[in-house]
Amino acid sequence: MRKFLVLALVLAMCLMLGGVTYAAGPTVVLDGKPLETAGAIDNGRTLVPLRAVFEAIGAQVTYYQGIIDVAAGQASVRLHVGARTAYVNGQTHLLDVPARIVDGRTMVPFRFVAEALDCKVEWKPAGRTVVITRPGVPGTGKKPPAPPAAGTTKDFGFNLFAALAKEDAGENIFVSPASVALALSMVYNGADTQTKKAMAEVLGVQGVPVEDLNKANQALLKALNSPAPGVKLDVANSLWAKQDVVFVAEFLETVKRYYGAEIAKLDFNAPEAPAVINKWVQDQTNGKIDGIIDRVDPDDVMYLINAIYFLGTWTTELDRAETRDQPFYPAGRAQKQVPMMSQSGDFRYFRDAKFEALELPYGKDQSAGMYIFLPSRDSNLEEFQRNLNADNWAKWQSRFATKEGRVSLPRFSIEYEKTLNEILSGMGMGIAFQPNAADFSKLFTPPSRAYIGEVKHKAVVDVDERGTEAAAVTSISIKLTSAGLDEPFNMVVDRPFLFAIVDKKTDTVLFMGSVANP
Repeated sequence: MRKFLVLALVLAMCLMLGGVTYAAGPTVVLDGKPLETAGAIDNGRTLVPLRAVFEAIGAQVTYYQGIIDVAAGQASVRLHVGARTAYVNGQTHLLDVPARIVDGRTMVPFRFVAEALDCKVEWKPAGRTVVITRPGVPGTGKKPPAPPAAGTTKDFGFNLFAALAKEDAGENIFVSPASVALALSMVYNGADTQTKKAMAEVLGVQGVPVEDLNKANQALLKALNSPAPGVKLDVANSLWAKQDVVFVAEFLETVKRYYGAEIAKLDFNAPEAPAVINKWVQDQTNGKIDGIIDRVDPDDVMYLINAIYFLGTWTTELDRAETRDQPFYPAGRAQKQVPMMSQSGDFRYFRDAKFEALELPYGKDQSAGMYIFLPSRDSNLEEFQRNLNADNWAKWQSRFATKEGRVSLPRFSIEYEKTLNEILSGMGMGIAFQPNAADFSKLFTPPSRAYIGEVKHKAVVDVDERGTEAAAVTSISIKLTSAGLDEPFNMVVDRPFLFAIVDKKTDTVLFMGSVANP
C-alpha cells in the first residue's frame, strides 16, 4: 500500500501565483466521469474537495476539529488542516502543501491522498484535468505489491526491541531495527526450505516474493540516503567473501543490485582480515564505531554487514544557557544529578492516561524527528514497553498535534552491543543457526551445508543541545560445517587394498591385512 509514485506534476499556468485558485480550478475526472466540483491550485500543487472525491471512490471520511481521516480497505490517511505533516497507516509524510479550507470547503492534496489509497493519478495539463482511477478499474494495469520493507523495519523492529527490553530490563538499550532487518534481508536471499520460512516469519514477509522484498528495500535505501538540510543519514552494506569459495553469482548480484553492497574477496586466514573489515565499519560510521569483527573463525566463509550513520541538528537548537543540573530518578535506584536541557515553544505532542509524548524535529524541513515517550508517575517504563507494538505505534502517531509547551530532556550517551543469536532464535528463526539443519543452499556452488554463525549488533548515540549523532552496525557471519569445507569425495574400492584393525585407546594395530582378490 505504502508505495508512492514519484511523478512530475507539470502545470501550464497558475491563475494566482503564490495563492489559491478555487472557482476556476482544474476538472476532476474519477474513473472516466467528471465530478461537478472543481479542484484548486495552491502554489503549483493541485487540491481537490475532500468529500466530493474521496467519498466518490468509496473511502470513509471523518472530520473533527481540523483532523481529517480517510480510510479505504486496509489503508488509512490522516491529515491536519494547515499542517504539512500527514500519516499513512501511522507512518509520517511531509506534504508540499497542507490541507486547507477554501470557500468553506475542505481541500486536500489530491495526489498524496489518492496514491496513498492505491489510486492511479494523472495530470493532463492541456485540459487542466486531474484523472483519478481506482484500483481494479480497467486500464490501471497491475497493482504494485505493498512495500514489505515497512513491515521489516516496523513489525520486526518492535518485536526485536521487545525481546531486548525483556532480556535487558532496567538497562539502557539502543538498537537499529532497520540495520538488523536489512542485514537479515540480504542473508534471506540465500535461504531455502524451512530456513527461508522461519526467517520470513520473523521478518514479517510471509507470502511476499523475495524479489518484491528486494525492490522495496532498494527503494527504502534510496529514500534513506537522500540528503536533507540539517540531517545526514548514510546507510551502507558490504559483503566480504572468503577467497577460493565459490558463491552463487545470482546471490552476489542480488545484494549488489538491490542493497548496493560492496563485494570484496578477502583472505580470511590473513591476520589483518578483521582490521580490513573494521576499517570499512569505521569509515561508514564516521568513526563512531571502531569495529565489529574481533576475529575470523576458520569455518567463516562470508560476512554481510550493514552500517547506518545519522547526524541531525534540531530544527531549533536548545540553548546551552538553559541547561541545568537536575535530579533524575532511575527505577529502583537512588536519584542522580544530570545535565537537563530545556526548550519552550510549539511541539507536536499528545498525552493519555499512561504517558505523554513529544516530537523534537531535526533539520530545516523536519525530515526526521526524535519521539520521546514518558510514562506517567503511576506507571513505569516496563509497562509502557509491554504495550509498544506496531499497531499502538500507528495509533499514537496519528494522535500527535501541535501544542505550546516546554520540554526538559537530559543529555545522554549510550553504547550498546549485543549478539543476537539467542534473541532471534527466540523470535522463531533458530533453525538458521543450526549447523546440520539450516538451509542456505542458494549461497554456494555446489550447494554446501551452511548456517549463520553470529549476528552481532553495535549501536551508539549522543544527544545534546545541538542535536543527535548515532551509528549502528550489524554483522552476520556465515559458516560452513566441517564436512562442507572441502569438496565431497567419492571413494570406490575397486582394486587391491590394505586394511587394519586398531585399538584406538592404545593405538595398537590388532590386525592388518590386504585384499588382492576378494
